[in-house]
Amino acid sequence: MAKLVPFWQSHPIEYLLRARFPTAQLEDTAFPSRFTDDGISSSESQKNVQHYKDELEALSPNELNQLILKTRTRYEEIAKEKANKEEQARSFNQHHAKANFEHWAKMAYWSIDEAVALSLGRDPNYASWKHIQSLTSISPFAAQFSAKREIAIRAKTMGQLWEQTIPSNFLAWAERMGFEFPTELVDSIQVLGIQIADWKTLYDGQKKLNEAMQNQLVEKHDSHMSSLHEHSAYIAKTREEQSRLIERYKDLMAIKDDTIADREEHVQRLMARIAEIETGHGQSKEKSLSIRERESLLKLIIGMAIKKYHFKPMMAKNAATSNIASDLRQLDMSLDEDTIRKYLSEAKVLLRGGEL
Repeated sequence: MAKLVPFWQSHPIEYLLRARFPTAQLEDTAFPSRFTDDGISSSESQKNVQHYKDELEALSPNELNQLILKTRTRYEEIAKEKANKEEQARSFNQHHAKANFEHWAKMAYWSIDEAVALSLGRDPNYASWKHIQSLTSISPFAAQFSAKREIAIRAKTMGQLWEQTIPSNFLAWAERMGFEFPTELVDSIQVLGIQIADWKTLYDGQKKLNEAMQNQLVEKHDSHMSSLHEHSAYIAKTREEQSRLIERYKDLMAIKDDTIADREEHVQRLMARIAEIETGHGQSKEKSLSIRERESLLKLIIGMAIKKYHFKPMMAKNAATSNIASDLRQLDMSLDEDTIRKYLSEAKVLLRGGEL
């Protein structure tokens, strides 16, 4: 598609001629005019046009461009001034169209269009979308109204606003969205003691609080469950240790029973031999005992006393003596401790130099 070239660029001299003589009849032009300065074809006007045309054709390209730029700037200023005058003359820009904020602050609700008009400082009765929508392409106010209205309409579609919204809720939403409102209107609502807070802000705040409380509950639950697991593990470990100790105790008791049985057996043999000696039983055999045999018997006595009764040869007092006497009594072979101590004293000299 060919690009459209502006008239001032495609026909620079004719553009400048029409700018100087907008109603003159131009000869040999691409776009002849129907009227002259006075509405009637005039040779005088044609002379002026021709003279100015000769001046333009005599200019250098740079001078011609500068003149076009100056002419275009002047046209833009004129157009802007004209548009501004037209904008100021529109009904919604008149003094009577200014909003009475105290009046509108007392309304129970605002419609979307009313709220948008009030946000622009206009009375909704004089600035309605019905009369403004056709001006959005030429009126700055109408364009601004359209842009803000679209934001509010989309918020209504998503359920953030309603067609009939409480003013304080609308202002709270507007504040959150950066949707500006006149300070006087906000003050007029707050003077009435109305708190500006919309459901979304309140909901978000409550949701945040609920989430914080939920997180605390989860943390406490996790901590409690961790403690329970640790306690359960401790109980299981304690029970396992208890079972192990019980088994160990049983093993020790079995070993103790075996040890006692062995000890009693040795004591019985020893005491039987001692009884024979004390009572004179086998006297003839005893008289024939040699020194070596007696030493062997004493070694037997001291060995059993040390290993089975934990006799300590170097100690003046020994529990072994009373333990041996006690075991003999249980076997109905009583022997006083002095006698036992005598034989032990004789026997311990046979140890390495009398020491252990």
